[in-house]
Amino acid sequence: VLDLWTGTMTSTFRWAGEDITVQIAAAQESSAIAVTITSALLQHKRLGIFLDFPWNDGSEKFEAPFVGVWNATGNHTTSLKTGAGLGQNVHAQISHTLVANTFFTSVGGGDDFAISRDSPEAHRYSVMPRNSRGTFTVSISYAPQQGIELSTAAEIGTESKRAWEDFWLNHGSVDVLSGSSDARAEELQRRIILSQYLLRVNEAGDYPPQEVSTCL
Repeated sequence: VLDLWTGTMTSTFRWAGEDITVQIAAAQESSAIAVTITSALLQHKRLGIFLDFPWNDGSEKFEAPFVGVWNATGNHTTSLKTGAGLGQNVHAQISHTLVANTFFTSVGGGDDFAISRDSPEAHRYSVMPRNSRGTFTVSISYAPQQGIELSTAAEIGTESKRAWEDFWLNHGSVDVLSGSSDARAEELQRRIILSQYLLRVNEAGDYPPQEVSTCL
Protein backbone atom coordinates (compact mmCIF):
# COMPACT_ATOMS: atom_id res chain seq x y z
CA VAL A 1 0.00 0.00 0.00
CA LEU A 2 1.39 3.39 -1.03
CA ASP A 3 0.36 6.36 1.11
CA LEU A 4 0.44 9.24 -1.38
CA TRP A 5 0.22 11.82 1.40
CA THR A 6 3.44 10.74 3.14
CA GLY A 7 5.24 8.79 0.41
CA THR A 8 5.36 5.69 2.65
CA MET A 9 5.14 2.19 1.16
CA THR A 10 3.75 -0.53 3.45
CA SER A 11 3.94 -4.26 2.69
CA THR A 12 2.28 -6.94 4.82
CA PHE A 13 2.64 -10.71 4.52
CA ARG A 14 2.98 -13.88 6.57
CA TRP A 15 6.04 -16.08 6.90
CA ALA A 16 6.69 -18.99 9.27
CA GLY A 17 3.20 -18.47 10.67
CA GLU A 18 3.83 -14.86 11.77
CA ASP A 19 2.72 -11.50 10.40
CA ILE A 20 5.40 -9.20 8.97
CA THR A 21 5.00 -5.52 8.14
CA VAL A 22 7.64 -3.58 6.19
CA GLN A 23 7.45 0.21 5.82
CA ILE A 24 9.76 2.13 3.49
CA ALA A 25 10.17 5.89 3.06
CA ALA A 26 12.61 7.66 0.74
CA ALA A 27 14.74 10.69 1.50
CA GLN A 28 14.09 13.70 -0.72
CA GLU A 29 17.57 15.26 -0.76
CA SER A 30 19.73 12.13 -0.92
CA SER A 31 19.73 8.55 -2.22
CA ALA A 32 18.64 7.00 1.08
CA ILE A 33 15.69 5.02 2.35
CA ALA A 34 14.33 4.23 5.79
CA VAL A 35 13.18 0.66 6.47
CA THR A 36 11.04 -0.36 9.45
CA ILE A 37 10.20 -4.02 10.01
CA THR A 38 7.59 -5.12 12.55
CA SER A 39 7.15 -8.79 13.46
CA ALA A 40 7.23 -11.17 16.40
CA LEU A 41 9.95 -13.07 14.51
CA LEU A 42 12.38 -10.26 15.36
CA GLN A 43 12.05 -11.09 19.04
CA HIS A 44 13.49 -14.53 18.33
CA LYS A 45 16.15 -13.20 15.90
CA ARG A 46 14.60 -15.13 13.02
CA LEU A 47 14.18 -12.13 10.74
CA GLY A 48 16.46 -9.53 9.18
CA ILE A 49 17.33 -8.05 5.81
CA PHE A 50 20.02 -8.70 3.22
CA LEU A 51 21.85 -6.55 0.69
CA ASP A 52 22.88 -8.23 -2.56
CA PHE A 53 24.99 -6.73 -5.34
CA PRO A 54 24.73 -7.99 -8.93
CA TRP A 55 27.10 -7.57 -11.85
CA ASN A 56 25.88 -5.04 -14.41
CA ASP A 57 27.88 -3.66 -17.32
CA GLY A 58 25.02 -1.48 -18.58
CA SER A 59 24.48 -3.44 -21.78
CA GLU A 60 20.92 -4.38 -20.79
CA LYS A 61 19.92 -1.14 -19.07
CA PHE A 62 16.74 -0.84 -21.12
CA GLU A 63 15.52 -4.33 -20.17
CA ALA A 64 13.43 -3.35 -17.14
CA PRO A 65 13.15 -4.70 -14.51
CA PHE A 66 16.66 -6.11 -15.16
CA VAL A 67 19.11 -4.93 -12.48
CA GLY A 68 22.06 -7.22 -13.15
CA VAL A 69 23.45 -10.74 -13.19
CA TRP A 70 23.56 -12.41 -9.79
CA ASN A 71 25.81 -15.40 -10.58
CA ALA A 72 28.70 -13.52 -12.26
CA THR A 73 30.36 -12.95 -8.90
CA GLY A 74 33.90 -13.07 -10.29
CA ASN A 75 33.34 -10.02 -12.52
CA HIS A 76 33.14 -7.54 -9.63
CA THR A 77 34.18 -7.10 -6.02
CA THR A 78 32.64 -5.98 -2.74
CA SER A 79 34.13 -5.35 0.68
CA LEU A 80 32.71 -4.52 4.09
CA LYS A 81 33.85 -1.97 6.66
CA THR A 82 32.34 -1.47 10.11
CA GLY A 83 33.01 0.72 13.11
CA ALA A 84 33.83 4.40 13.57
CA GLY A 85 35.07 6.83 10.95
CA LEU A 86 32.68 5.88 8.16
CA GLY A 87 30.49 8.96 8.44
CA GLN A 88 27.81 10.35 10.71
CA ASN A 89 25.23 7.68 11.62
CA VAL A 90 27.06 5.18 9.38
CA HIS A 91 27.81 1.90 11.19
CA ALA A 92 28.65 -0.25 8.18
CA GLN A 93 29.69 0.48 4.62
CA ILE A 94 29.94 -1.82 1.61
CA SER A 95 32.09 -0.77 -1.34
CA HIS A 96 31.11 -2.23 -4.70
CA THR A 97 33.55 -2.03 -7.61
CA LEU A 98 32.51 -2.71 -11.20
CA VAL A 99 35.43 -2.27 -13.62
CA ALA A 100 36.73 1.23 -12.77
CA ASN A 101 33.72 2.47 -10.79
CA THR A 102 33.20 2.11 -7.05
CA PHE A 103 29.96 2.84 -5.22
CA PHE A 104 29.27 2.85 -1.49
CA THR A 105 26.26 1.49 0.36
CA SER A 106 26.01 2.86 3.90
CA VAL A 107 23.91 1.27 6.64
CA GLY A 108 22.96 2.80 10.00
CA GLY A 109 20.74 5.58 11.28
CA GLY A 110 18.50 3.28 13.28
CA ASP A 111 18.66 0.32 15.64
CA ASP A 112 21.82 -1.60 16.50
CA PHE A 113 22.59 -4.49 14.15
CA ALA A 114 25.19 -7.07 13.13
CA ILE A 115 26.24 -7.38 9.50
CA SER A 116 28.17 -10.19 7.83
CA ARG A 117 29.00 -11.47 4.39
CA ASP A 118 27.11 -14.67 3.59
CA SER A 119 30.13 -16.26 1.88
CA PRO A 120 33.44 -15.16 0.30
CA GLU A 121 32.10 -16.16 -3.13
CA ALA A 122 28.89 -14.12 -2.86
CA HIS A 123 28.21 -10.39 -2.75
CA ARG A 124 25.33 -10.78 -0.33
CA TYR A 125 25.39 -9.31 3.18
CA SER A 126 22.95 -10.13 5.98
CA VAL A 127 21.83 -7.45 8.44
CA MET A 128 20.42 -8.82 11.71
CA PRO A 129 19.11 -6.75 14.64
CA ARG A 130 20.95 -7.17 17.92
CA ASN A 131 17.98 -6.31 20.13
CA SER A 132 15.13 -8.74 20.68
CA ARG A 133 12.32 -6.27 20.06
CA GLY A 134 9.32 -6.49 17.78
CA THR A 135 10.53 -3.72 15.48
CA PHE A 136 13.76 -3.07 13.57
CA THR A 137 14.57 0.24 11.90
CA VAL A 138 17.54 1.07 9.67
CA SER A 139 18.62 3.59 7.02
CA ILE A 140 20.40 2.59 3.82
CA SER A 141 22.02 4.97 1.34
CA TYR A 142 23.78 4.62 -2.00
CA ALA A 143 26.44 7.10 -3.14
CA PRO A 144 29.47 7.37 -5.46
CA GLN A 145 31.64 8.74 -2.64
CA GLN A 146 32.74 7.59 0.79
CA GLY A 147 32.27 9.27 4.14
CA ILE A 148 28.78 10.66 3.71
CA GLU A 149 26.33 11.71 6.40
CA LEU A 150 23.46 9.27 6.73
CA SER A 151 20.10 10.57 7.92
CA THR A 152 18.33 8.61 10.62
CA ALA A 153 15.28 6.59 9.73
CA ALA A 154 13.11 9.03 11.69
CA GLU A 155 14.56 11.99 9.80
CA ILE A 156 13.94 10.32 6.44
CA GLY A 157 10.33 9.58 7.38
CA THR A 158 9.76 13.20 8.42
CA GLU A 159 11.47 14.51 5.28
CA SER A 160 9.28 12.36 3.05
CA LYS A 161 6.09 13.38 4.84
CA ARG A 162 6.86 17.10 4.69
CA ALA A 163 7.83 17.02 1.02
CA TRP A 164 4.71 15.16 -0.07
CA GLU A 165 2.42 17.30 2.08
CA ASP A 166 3.93 20.40 0.48
CA PHE A 167 3.42 18.92 -2.98
CA TRP A 168 -0.25 18.10 -2.44
CA LEU A 169 -1.13 21.29 -0.57
CA ASN A 170 0.72 23.84 -2.70
CA HIS A 171 0.35 22.58 -6.26
CA GLY A 172 -2.62 22.90 -8.58
CA SER A 173 -5.12 20.17 -9.32
CA VAL A 174 -8.31 19.67 -11.30
CA ASP A 175 -11.40 18.67 -9.30
CA VAL A 176 -13.80 16.71 -11.48
CA LEU A 177 -15.53 14.91 -8.62
CA SER A 178 -17.22 17.61 -6.51
CA GLY A 179 -20.75 18.23 -7.71
CA SER A 180 -20.51 15.71 -10.53
CA SER A 181 -23.26 13.19 -11.17
CA ASP A 182 -21.21 11.28 -13.75
CA ALA A 183 -20.38 7.76 -12.57
CA ARG A 184 -16.98 8.03 -14.25
CA ALA A 185 -15.90 11.08 -12.24
CA GLU A 186 -14.33 9.12 -9.36
CA GLU A 187 -12.14 7.05 -11.69
CA LEU A 188 -11.10 10.14 -13.62
CA GLN A 189 -10.19 11.91 -10.37
CA ARG A 190 -8.16 8.88 -9.27
CA ARG A 191 -6.19 8.94 -12.50
CA ILE A 192 -5.54 12.67 -12.21
CA ILE A 193 -4.14 12.25 -8.68
CA LEU A 194 -1.96 9.28 -9.64
CA SER A 195 -0.68 11.19 -12.69
CA GLN A 196 0.40 14.01 -10.39
CA TYR A 197 2.21 11.51 -8.18
CA LEU A 198 4.03 10.00 -11.17
CA LEU A 199 4.93 13.48 -12.40
CA ARG A 200 6.75 14.29 -9.16
CA VAL A 201 8.43 10.89 -8.94
CA ASN A 202 9.64 10.77 -12.54
CA GLU A 203 10.51 14.45 -13.00
CA ALA A 204 12.13 15.14 -9.62
CA GLY A 205 15.71 14.77 -10.88
CA ASP A 206 17.93 17.20 -12.74
CA TYR A 207 17.23 15.40 -16.01
CA PRO A 208 14.02 13.86 -17.36
CA PRO A 209 13.77 10.08 -17.60
CA GLN A 210 14.57 8.48 -20.92
CA GLU A 211 10.90 7.66 -21.51
CA VAL A 212 9.99 11.36 -21.64
CA SER A 213 10.58 12.93 -25.04
CA THR A 214 10.09 16.53 -23.92
CA CYS A 215 10.87 18.43 -20.75
CA LEU A 216 9.02 21.60 -19.82
